[in-house]
Amino acid sequence: MRSSTSPAERPAAQPDPQTAPRSVRLIVIHCTGSPNGASLFRGTLGHPDWRTPADVVDAWHAARGCRRESYWTGRQNSHLPHIGFHALIATNGALFTGRHWDEPGQHAEGWDHVSIAVAMVGTDQFTAAQWATLRATVEAVAVLYRLPVASPLCTGERVLRPGVMGHRDFDGVVGFGPGFDVAAWLRKGLAPLPGHLLEQPLGSADE
Repeated sequence: MRSSTSPAERPAAQPDPQTAPRSVRLIVIHCTGSPNGASLFRGTLGHPDWRTPADVVDAWHAARGCRRESYWTGRQNSHLPHIGFHALIATNGALFTGRHWDEPGQHAEGWDHVSIAVAMVGTDQFTAAQWATLRATVEAVAVLYRLPVASPLCTGERVLRPGVMGHRDFDGVVGFGPGFDVAAWLRKGLAPLPGHLLEQPLGSADE
């Protein structure tokens, strides 16, 4: 059942250490490719037409042929049967969960079984709240799976050194999101990168 609680009032969901037996080696940062500052909230809060960014992305992923197994939708977010990401960060900094942390994603072909997908709403500029939530989420997942918050080393479909990377950094997908250099973000101590901080986000609901 979809909660009627305002996303701005929801605390950021963090992984549960009791439900993480999957061998995760990578945290992969994505973006939605939507206009910078567009919130992706739709409709009117409390009305049947209300949609969160997770609902919107779920519909996009359905159109791409993504589908979750019934076992996992029975465990978490049954109203999101298609979303490929594990976490989605809205422009107001709210963290929406998608797939279960221990559920393989559908976001980086060949690497889904060893990775967690964290996506930012936008393309290459993000709010201070988004950057703060991204940092908190990456640090929490890294602790959960005992991963270094550093650039990984991958070859073929093998992870020689675990870590955090952008989706665009995989061989064969150069040019895809996120619209910032994840390795540079790591070197900067997970602080917002110059030129990628959105100073004036759009309203909480898009026209």
